[in-house]
Amino acid sequence: MKNSNHVLTAENLHKQYGKRWVVRAVDIEVKKGEIVGLLGPNGAGKTTTFYMITGMIKPTKGRIFLDKKEITQDAMYKRSRQGIGYLAQEPSIFGKLSVEDNLKLVLEMTDFSKKDQQTKIAQLVANELGLPFEKIKISSTNTSKVPNTSASAASSTTDLNGAATLDAVSKIKQNLEKFIKKKYSIKNIKIIYEKGLIKFKNKSFKFDSIIKDAYLNRISLSSSGFYSTPKINFNKKTFLGRPFLYFCYGAAATEVTVDTLTGENIIERVDILHDAGKAINPALELGQIEGGFVQGQGWLTMEEVNWKPNGKITTVSPSTYKIPAVSDIPKKFNIEIFKKGKNKENVVNKAKTTGEPPLMLAMSVFYAIKDAVASVGKYKKIPMLDAPATPEKILMSLNKLKYRTNYSKH
Repeated sequence: MKNSNHVLTAENLHKQYGKRWVVRAVDIEVKKGEIVGLLGPNGAGKTTTFYMITGMIKPTKGRIFLDKKEITQDAMYKRSRQGIGYLAQEPSIFGKLSVEDNLKLVLEMTDFSKKDQQTKIAQLVANELGLPFEKIKISSTNTSKVPNTSASAASSTTDLNGAATLDAVSKIKQNLEKFIKKKYSIKNIKIIYEKGLIKFKNKSFKFDSIIKDAYLNRISLSSSGFYSTPKINFNKKTFLGRPFLYFCYGAAATEVTVDTLTGENIIERVDILHDAGKAINPALELGQIEGGFVQGQGWLTMEEVNWKPNGKITTVSPSTYKIPAVSDIPKKFNIEIFKKGKNKENVVNKAKTTGEPPLMLAMSVFYAIKDAVASVGKYKKIPMLDAPATPEKILMSLNKLKYRTNYSKH
């Protein structure tokens, strides 16, 4: 634990999987300055107990306290901020786990689901049909549904799938409106979809009743949609073109503390202003910005790839290839979406993607570290520091700076 004044206590811990009790009535107390090991044969429940304390899994029964404050229901990242962390030591410890499961051991993902991924698409459909969000059901796609669907990559999911979905919805609406105009003998009247109603010519009908009526009259109520990003092009002969429909913008300010004796560093504070256009779901966009930034933070400060002289890669597992853990999140993490943002291109909701672009904002972490190193030499020389700025590289940069500036003599 980071704070040695804390006392960690676990009382009457139980864990049950199905009908099998893996842990029964375990009590643990770790006092200031103590190092405690869990001993027992394989299957005794040592790992399960450890996971319950760190927050990776929840106990079936029992309570956990840190400095007399109960943390039993606290998420893993909250415990990490109080000093309860997890470090994998053996290269094979995660060998049989998938990439997703590996990440789950490091990042708090218990609330992440497919529904969260599909929320924005459902919001677009709900808004277009004037229906409550809960009326829209989104299912995962496969090639039996859409044979030529594009992968959800390069932060393009909402732009591509959202626009394709709205294309399909517009075709259904066209069929409905032809039916309505023919049945009620109306022309050139705008039909409005709002609050579960279909309105036209001072009349309002429940959406469900119009749909039922259209179905009984053999009107097509299903459709497929398609969208391809416009305006992008590339000339292989001239190497000129337009690779992207639009650009994303953001600004980040980062404050760090660097230990000049070890090269270790802490991110004290990050402030981000990001342009998400006219955001479809600001809450999801904030999460995307947070995740993208932390991913970039890992890329620039710890995710170092090494090879042996024979070309064999040595950074092959979480014990040798470090990705950001919950304890690496900035102490103060302030994020705001640019309120006046609006995409000038014709895209869904005039929004901008926020999947990968925020990753570049983490450059502020690297340059804050470089600035901290330069301050040791009183800014007389530019430090020689390559990314990722690991503690080893930071310490080497400090030592090189010492001989280049002779700052110790002043």
